[in-house]
Amino acid sequence: MIRNYHKYDRKSIKGKYDVAIIGSGLGGLSAAVLLAKAGKRVIVLERHFRPGGFTHVFKRKKYEWDVGVHYVGQVNNDKSLMKRLFDIVTNNQLQWDDMGEIYDQAVIGGKVFNFRKGEGNFKGDLKARFPNDHQAIDDYFALVNEALKYGGMYLGERTMPPLMSKTFGYFLRRKYNVYCKKTTYDTLKELTNNEDLIAVLCTQCGNYGLPPKQSSLAMHLTIAGHYIDGASYPRGGASEIFKTMSKNIVDNGGEIYVNAAVESIQIKKGKVSALKMEDGSFVEAEKYISNAGLFNTFNHLLNDSPKIRNQKSKVNDIGSSTSHICLYAGFKESDEVIGFPKYNQWLYKSINASEDIGVFMNDPSTEYPLMYLSFPSAKNST
Repeated sequence: MIRNYHKYDRKSIKGKYDVAIIGSGLGGLSAAVLLAKAGKRVIVLERHFRPGGFTHVFKRKKYEWDVGVHYVGQVNNDKSLMKRLFDIVTNNQLQWDDMGEIYDQAVIGGKVFNFRKGEGNFKGDLKARFPNDHQAIDDYFALVNEALKYGGMYLGERTMPPLMSKTFGYFLRRKYNVYCKKTTYDTLKELTNNEDLIAVLCTQCGNYGLPPKQSSLAMHLTIAGHYIDGASYPRGGASEIFKTMSKNIVDNGGEIYVNAAVESIQIKKGKVSALKMEDGSFVEAEKYISNAGLFNTFNHLLNDSPKIRNQKSKVNDIGSSTSHICLYAGFKESDEVIGFPKYNQWLYKSINASEDIGVFMNDPSTEYPLMYLSFPSAKNST
């Protein structure tokens, strides 16, 4: 197999790049592909010995596991923006396996609810299960569709030149900002007093890392809308995302290096001047992108200054989302023999997710409040 990346060596760096990117997660790779295809000379620097971020896979003997990609919505629709973007960054080489009619299953306090693809199916199943909450269910789906529409405007504003953003940005952001300032639970509580219904609607909260009483309504509605028409899994496994994207980068003149640890982002006269590597070498570019994460960038990479300290304080005020423990298991029998499904399963101790998670965070010796089961080999046709 031809690798599209190399181990970092200061001798490999020749001259100044157009763009230097720290980190080879999906965000860094996407930026690298688009910039390379636009004719820019791009370098991607990854401190790990393998690039790809959450598109990694790892192996133990005959077994292989992915680490972060469990399912992706909207790629089963050739007309969706998500599918078109994936086609651009992978040069149409990435294929997807549809997960079928059911993509998620909620098991809450022993009660089961299946998430079937299609708004009509999802809404109909909810109304059948909760016959006294038809209006609340209709209102909820209206919120989901509004959030998708206004979210597009919100993100679109980010692509504008600074002057246009300053002129029109407020008007494009304001309706979505309303959702950002509300919690998921408080809003759903305004729609219904049925805690069982609220628990079902919040099943996917693990996808964004905070329980309903802490999470942003905007994030919840965006995730719910993302999966509403079903989900797919990358054919061949999550590593196919990196393979196709990295080939696209290299084919367009870009460079990807591993074991390339950036020690600090050098700033002179208010602008980034270079990236100092851990081996003492420097990488210079016209523009710089950090895909190392907000906390890492501000707390570990940027030099100290009054302006940076002010921004760092705002960053650290955000706090952390909930971490998780992940167990990877290998089985000698096939998914068909064992009965593993393509869909994911969310297992909740009770309908009180926020309280149960709070109890566990205060005392980790108590019972796990939430478990998530995913079966990549059942989803992957290869």
